[in-house]
Amino acid sequence: MYDDLIELSRPGLYSMPMTKLAADLLHRQLNHQCGAAVAWALAQLPSVEAQLVVYKLFQRDYEIHGNHQALEFLEMLLQLRPEIISEFLENFSRNSEILQNHPIGTLYKETANNPTKWRTPLSKLQITISGDSMYRWKNWELLAWAGYSAESRLLDLNTTLINAVSKKLYSDPEFFDTAFDLFDFIRYSEVSDLRRTATDQLVACLTISRDSWVPLRIVVDFLSSKAELPMLSTILGYDQFISQSDAPADMESNFMPPGFQFHPQLCEFLREIHLQSRTASQPPEREGCR
Repeated sequence: MYDDLIELSRPGLYSMPMTKLAADLLHRQLNHQCGAAVAWALAQLPSVEAQLVVYKLFQRDYEIHGNHQALEFLEMLLQLRPEIISEFLENFSRNSEILQNHPIGTLYKETANNPTKWRTPLSKLQITISGDSMYRWKNWELLAWAGYSAESRLLDLNTTLINAVSKKLYSDPEFFDTAFDLFDFIRYSEVSDLRRTATDQLVACLTISRDSWVPLRIVVDFLSSKAELPMLSTILGYDQFISQSDAPADMESNFMPPGFQFHPQLCEFLREIHLQSRTASQPPEREGCR
């Protein structure tokens, strides 16, 4: 159904009454909280054609201003296919108070003043503004229901991460968002095989380039500061693993907690996170105390 409505709403291909009717029906679907299904169907089009449909749907400001469902749809589309909506944001009206407390609004303000690589990652805005550590994960679950399977998303994450690490594109918002999603798989997925695959992808990034470690730790630090959840090193079993021995050289022969995957690069990366968290949790030493 959504594919047909999107096809009929494409400008210039059908009569004006037909195009308007299809656009009105799509708006009704958005108002009935079917934004994920519409976003997924729209994402199947080539970028230029999808952009034309978005412009057709929201060619009048009032169709977005004050419309929470429309904003959620645009945010989900931005999360799924940012190239579809980026130009739309750059041409969006500047006079909307509702956008001040929404990731779409913050990103719009940044588009006029900053090159793409210096914009705040969408994932960071979503968690900071919503206060919900699972906000982005919940969007992905809705998109999975619409047709974008978790397995397909993991494959896409792997392609994006390997490309970013190979080309050292660590300052791009896309790298932060992709690493964020990878860590969310490790934290939230209820499927052990998917968690294991996500961990393997993390290991691949760590192995390709040591330069990726600091950018990845920045994402981990942000997640730890915003979510009342155990540290990544705890989730992956490293904290329990390292506590079994005082000698790091004996790691490979130590007791392996359930779910823990031994790999030299992964252990070293988690060791840095583990030591950093311990240092941060210790109170500063008072002057004069020895």
